Amino acid sequence: MSNDEDVRIREAVEAVSDGRSVDWDRERTLQPEAAGVLDQLRVLQRVSAVVRTRASDSADPAPAIRRWGRLQLLEPIGFGSFGEVYRAFDTTLRVEVALKLLREEAIAGEGAARFMEEARQLARVRHANVVQVHGVETHDGRTGMWCELVHGMTLERLLSVLGRQGAHEAALIGMQLCRALAAVHAAGLVHLDLKAANVMREEGGRIVLMDFGTVCDLSWTASSRMGGTPLAMAPEQVRGDSVGPATDLYGLGVLLYRLVTLTYPVDADSLRDLVLHHERALPIRDELRIGNHR
Repeated sequence: MSNDEDVRIREAVEAVSDGRSVDWDRERTLQPEAAGVLDQLRVLQRVSAVVRTRASDSADPAPAIRRWGRLQLLEPIGFGSFGEVYRAFDTTLRVEVALKLLREEAIAGEGAARFMEEARQLARVRHANVVQVHGVETHDGRTGMWCELVHGMTLERLLSVLGRQGAHEAALIGMQLCRALAAVHAAGLVHLDLKAANVMREEGGRIVLMDFGTVCDLSWTASSRMGGTPLAMAPEQVRGDSVGPATDLYGLGVLLYRLVTLTYPVDADSLRDLVLHHERALPIRDELRIGNHR
């Protein structure tokens, strides 16, 4: 099977996984030697359609562990210093969502106001490769934001399970993240924390940019807030200088480098060493010059 045929088969598999339609007769004409594989995918698509229909017809969610506003909390799916993330059921829209709940102590001071502002800024961005916010409220002394539930794994988890990615896979991820950043920047925002843990790969291949906790409005004149992984930050962000779209593009470059090498392009043991590395424009690591990547 040629590379082009392999790509077309892979696209057909992703279409079946995403529930998108496929012109099977056309595919059989273009790939007669892959007719057996295409027929099996066609059957799989029909079975998948039946399963999806039955799932959508089911009105009852899984038993809730507790309730927050109109949301039924089904299970915890993440924890952090800020609070918890739950798989939840929106009883009004009757869909599952991801709920990010702040801890009570995190609400003190400007915590809740900053969290609310993060949700409002993220809601300004409407793009398939950016997580979609549904709402933000405060109930029972807890402030929470709920958004679309993405079924898949973070790129950080992907690296730990599958190891480094090939150039082709990294390029596909990079193209989707470029589209996401274009939408973010068009909304007048910069993300400032583009790292593997903040990007989801949905089942089927869609890449989703998440976690806008360090987002910055381009209309602000203030310098960036320090946050995230310093080794993934642009030099101006490490120094606390003014940031812009180029800052996110640097972060994207670091992420793509890490996808194919499992390392960061800059090697530093402390923040001071990192600043000195950038100031002296020291060369990056040698991993990409080895030439042994897929």
